[in-house]
Amino acid sequence: MKTLIALLLTSLPALALAQYSNPDKSFYEHAAQGGRVEVAAGKLAQKNGASQAVKDFGAMMVEDHSASNKKLKKLADSKSVKLPEPSLTQEAKLKMLEMKSGSSFDKDYIESQVKAHKRDT
Repeated sequence: MKTLIALLLTSLPALALAQYSNPDKSFYEHAAQGGRVEVAAGKLAQKNGASQAVKDFGAMMVEDHSASNKKLKKLADSKSVKLPEPSLTQEAKLKMLEMKSGSSFDKDYIESQVKAHKRDT
């Protein structure tokens, strides 16, 4: 029994470290959050955008990121990685964007897309 307890106590730090040091897991989680935000923002663009170009871009983002999200989910599931929902910060930014409409929405949406895609490249 003492050996089992000693084994468990020495294994727990390694297991915990492995959970946080898995670069694939970290990538999957970050990509999942970003992908879900892109879909939500794209839906808002279709609803709140003023210009047809913004509405069309939003539709493209929903289509592209929905497909990517499905592929990522399948891959993460195969690696037993649970994908998170968007962060509170991301949710707050979506809520702020949701309150806008028309040209104000278009400006903020496009600026946020440029920033997000520059940050992710």
